Parts: sequence; structure tokens; C-alpha cells
Amino acid sequence: IELLFAVLARGAQAAWPAWIMLGVASLLIVARAWRSLRRPETDRHWFVPGEMAGFAWPWIGACLLVIPLLVYFLSYVPYLQLGHGIATQGLGPGYGWSLDEMQSQMFGYHFGLTAGHPAASPWWSWPLDLKTVFFYTHSFDDRLIAVVYNGGNPILFWAGIPAILFAAVQAWRRQSPALVLVVAAFAFQYLPWTRIERATFQYHYFTALMFAMIAVAYFIDEGLRSWVQRPLAIAFLAAAAIAGVLVFPLGSALAMPDWYISAARALPPWNYNFQFPGPPTGIRGQLLSADSWKLALATGLSLGAAAFSLFGRDLIEARGQASSGGGALPHGGDQQEDAERDQPQRPEAIDVETRQVFARQEVEPESDEDQTEHEPG
Repeated sequence: IELLFAVLARGAQAAWPAWIMLGVASLLIVARAWRSLRRPETDRHWFVPGEMAGFAWPWIGACLLVIPLLVYFLSYVPYLQLGHGIATQGLGPGYGWSLDEMQSQMFGYHFGLTAGHPAASPWWSWPLDLKTVFFYTHSFDDRLIAVVYNGGNPILFWAGIPAILFAAVQAWRRQSPALVLVVAAFAFQYLPWTRIERATFQYHYFTALMFAMIAVAYFIDEGLRSWVQRPLAIAFLAAAAIAGVLVFPLGSALAMPDWYISAARALPPWNYNFQFPGPPTGIRGQLLSADSWKLALATGLSLGAAAFSLFGRDLIEARGQASSGGGALPHGGDQQEDAERDQPQRPEAIDVETRQVFARQEVEPESDEDQTEHEPG
């Protein structure tokens, strides 16, 4: 991200490349917003490649790339107001770093950092909530103690990865772009940390945790809609509520008896003596090397998996019909199938006490004689 931002900063200093890109993207965004306001029904076509002559994919690119970079650039406006340049060195106070040079300095510092920390934790431990970061403590007359740890509800943390896997499976089964977005956003926020060698902390997981919690909510909602899974979903919610009440004082500086704090600090997440090994020492290897093809391969596989989850089942079914000799439906077959599917149906009737589900019954259209009888004389 920092390298890409530095390239765009150079383009902005040269004037036309970056400004043309931002100008075109702005026009496309305004056009899409205007059409959305005038015709809200077109919003459901945003993921269709042919929408507005293929505009859906540029819209996705603008939302995931152009807008975030623009917001990131605007956050440095106070830095530029001090006199620093975008890509010109020697301007402004301090070291006189330009905006793109600051990005390089930040990346170089973090990439070469080898110092450890007692509160550091590896990336694989974050979903397990094994090591929180201690921020604050205050003692009231040696009997009441207030603390702040950055841990969360362990029940929700533990359910994060299984819920993401469930959402990935459902994205394939239901061909849901929304679930693909949740899974992909989690992966992009979490998996890059597997490559980071410096000391990392559990709060680095929080950007991915938001999408994990969306997946947990989806998972629980699916459970509540099933008679078989509903008791398990309710039990999970009860356990999460109890755990939330128990750990709330540990993150809110709420004054609690000393025995409560001592009991919490005896457990690994809040035990200061529970520590992971420090990061590897020595000179870091090159981030981009001969192994860069692995990154390209992983990116290609990720994009392929996302596309396959959306369009793969249709492709497999189409090939299955072709191989079985079924072929395509004759002209008008699709319309007939849609008409049959759209026939009015009675909703399922459910007896709450016996949990018995009655079969659907089609609504019989009234005959001409019935309509004649009901017509007023």
C-alpha cells in the first residue's frame, strides 16, 4: 500500500497522471450515484459485468482502491500544510521528508524492526484470544482495581474462523457476492500478517475481526432459522452474553474487587508472564525477490476462487447438461419454467407446538363460473 501510494504521489507531483485517474473515477462515481438515486432498482445490478457498459468492475475498483487511497491522502493534508512536499525533498520542518519519502521511512522501520515485546503475539494466536495487550491500571484503596486490556469476548473470538469457513462454503452454495466480499475482506486483512516478521500484537487483528463478526452473525442467524440448530444457536448466544458480562470490566476500567482482577490475571489472556517467543533477529530478507511469483500465484488463486464461487456452479451445471445430452431448453422453455415457478403458492404452515410443517399447496385459480358467481348483479 505504501509503495502504491508513493507511486501515486509521484504521479500527482507530475500533475496529469494521477489527477486524470481521480477525475475519471469521480465522474464514474457521480454517474453511478445519480442513477442509483433516480432508479434504485438498478442497485442490484452492481455486480453484473455488463451494467452500464461494463461499469460494475470499475465501480468495484474505485470503492476498493481509489477511494481508500484518496482518504489516506487527505489524512496527510495537515502534514502538507506544514510545508512538506508531495514528492519534493528538503521542504518543511524536521527531516524535510516528502510525503512519499515518509511512506518509505515508515515501511523501512517496520520491515527492519527486530525488537520483541512482552505483550507481542503471533498472528495464529489472535483468533484464539490468547494474549491481550495491557494498557491501564489504577488501584482504589488497595481493594478496588480498574484495568484496561484490549481483549474481547473469547466466545465470539473462537467462533470467528469457523464462521468465516462457513460463510465461504455458503458463498459457493448460494453464489452470494455479499458473502464473497465478507470472506475476501477478512482474508485481505488477516492473511498478510502471516508474512510479517516483526513483533505483532492482537490489536492488529481488529480490522479483520469486524468481518469475522459479520460471519458469526450470519452463522447464528442461519442456526436460529433451523429447528434442529436453533437450541445450539441460543446456547451460543447465552454463552457469549455471559462471557461478555464477565470480561467487560477488563476492558472498560470499571473498578472491580482485587480478587476478580487476580483471578483474571491467572488466565493466559491477561497473565503478563504468559509470553510468546520474540521475533526472529538478523537482517530481513528482501520483500520482493525471486519468490515474488508465489505472491502472484496466490493472488491469482484468490481471484480465481472468488470467481469460481460466483460462477463455477453454473458452469459445472451447464457442462453437466451438455454432457448428458440435455442441452439447452427449447425456445420459450425458460419463460415457461419461470412462469411455472412464479405461480402463486401458499406459504408453509407451521404448527409451533408440534413443530409440524405442512406442505405447500398451490393456489387454484378461480374458474370463469366462480368469477361469474362473485360478480355483482
